[in-house]
Amino acid sequence: MSLSEVFMITPNPVLSGLTWFFVISAVMYFARLPAKKYILAFSEVIHNALRLAARSVNSADLRLQARNREVLLEAGREATERMIEREFERVENTVMNDLSQYPALQRKLSERITLIDEDYKESTEVPPDPPGWCKVVKSVAAVDSNGDAMVSHVLKDIHKSMVKAQDKAIKEHRRACMERHNVLKRMMPHWRSVKQVLGEVDHNIASILERATKISRYMDDYEEIIKGSDRATRILSSSAMSQLFVSAFVLAIAVGGAMVNCT
Repeated sequence: MSLSEVFMITPNPVLSGLTWFFVISAVMYFARLPAKKYILAFSEVIHNALRLAARSVNSADLRLQARNREVLLEAGREATERMIEREFERVENTVMNDLSQYPALQRKLSERITLIDEDYKESTEVPPDPPGWCKVVKSVAAVDSNGDAMVSHVLKDIHKSMVKAQDKAIKEHRRACMERHNVLKRMMPHWRSVKQVLGEVDHNIASILERATKISRYMDDYEEIIKGSDRATRILSSSAMSQLFVSAFVLAIAVGGAMVNCT
């Protein structure tokens, strides 16, 4: 028996189709209320299940965000602590290596400056006054010779002696000044050395001040991270995303290089 013979109620196919149509319509008409009830109940079950799933997903999302925030703040705190410790170590090394001899350098510099100042003052002294006997000689030279050849000859000798003494004093003074200027000239390398050392000290101090500024900035970030502020979270999130993109870029380059080598 074929399937068409099963559904053939009457020998006429058209009449059998109309019969089945009315039967099915009657069954569906009487079953509409129970079917609606069952469909609504099933829909309510599905709705409740999906609502519970949504609440679970929302709760999991909140927990995941809170956990991600904690992990991000903790990682940022550890990274900031490492940077602060590294900067403090650099400052300590700079102070121990470069500035430990600063007091001795300052004392040496003060001594050198004092010596140079003394030599400079000595080199700028005025010529010494003529000795006291010059006044006596001057008084004797003022005596009138009255045409006496002996007196005139003595006065000439006295004048020559005065000129020689004056020339000798001027030469001695010039020699002393030259020696002092030579001393000052020999001090020039020391000046340059002191200037170089002071320049290095200034550079080291500037480096320490720069690192102190970095430490201050890191400390501000560290305080923000400890407080768990939104600003710190945004900064750490952007930093993490940047590191992710950089790592992905480096990984892509490594994979591309490996593929090129394999081919």
